[in-house]
Amino acid sequence: MISGDGPVSNMIWTLPGVLATCSQEPAIRFWDTIENDNYSLLLKDYCQMDDNEMDIVCSIKYDANNGLLLAVTNKGKSLIWSRNEETSQWDLNTFIIAKGPVSCISWGSGKHLLATCNGTSVNIHKEHAVSSHYCEEVSAVQLTVNSVVVQSHSSPALIRMSTDVMISGLTLSPDHIALWDGAKVYLYSLAFNKGNYNFIGCFNSSARSVVLYETNVYTVQDGELCIHSVVGVLKNKLSLDINEVGGANLRVSGHHLVISFADGNFKVFDLKRREPKLICTKSVSQYIHHFVNVVSGQANSNGTLIGLIANKVKFSHDHVL
Repeated sequence: MISGDGPVSNMIWTLPGVLATCSQEPAIRFWDTIENDNYSLLLKDYCQMDDNEMDIVCSIKYDANNGLLLAVTNKGKSLIWSRNEETSQWDLNTFIIAKGPVSCISWGSGKHLLATCNGTSVNIHKEHAVSSHYCEEVSAVQLTVNSVVVQSHSSPALIRMSTDVMISGLTLSPDHIALWDGAKVYLYSLAFNKGNYNFIGCFNSSARSVVLYETNVYTVQDGELCIHSVVGVLKNKLSLDINEVGGANLRVSGHHLVISFADGNFKVFDLKRREPKLICTKSVSQYIHHFVNVVSGQANSNGTLIGLIANKVKFSHDHVL
């Protein structure tokens, strides 16, 4: 038997034989019917609580496909846990703060979507792996859907960026950072000595991969390598003579740009010249057993070796680099 401080408002099965309940209190209670044991998740252990008006759990949902437990509160918090098999504990993955109490929740069907309702409006959230990049002792990490922190490791300087961009990716150089949302690429200059940043330009692009090298921005669009300035002005386009199926992934190492395509083709350009020079083009699909697609590729510092990560059957990463 399991009971809380109030009437049980929701109960669900989570792990095999484990029943979870919420009872209008700041906790989720579990009853392991196999081990005949019970335990609780206390919200105060995972997020900051207001002493004057405490969060209480209104509803819970379990995503059996991904092993995720979701709880929503009367103050708009949505907390997501996953089970750590090594410690047998629930680890907090993330939490979302919405406006107003969340009264109803539902997982999407196979699209990594989550719908929340506060009684007057419905919000749909999409799972997104946060973006990060490191370049020449400068690193950037996405904190939220529209904020980034940038740090110079050669000084204590830290820049916190808050933008209107729904960030789907980022890349940086020692002096600039580019953010993109699937429709545009937004460019900013970084001033670590002042601890601030400035918007300097943007351009339209649906590219899923963008790289910065010195004062140029490189993207692949419609089978062409597009070169923009750091203020967003188009400088040049180079035909790649390839059918761009599934998008292209761009990586820079030293002065070498590797463009890898989902179908197994990749091209390597030397960027130290005035115009990028193609130095290698190859297809690797015939060398990989049960090949499905290439995820990404990168060169070593002098461009003599290329490493590729590929998917095999059922879109599982090949364990071989």
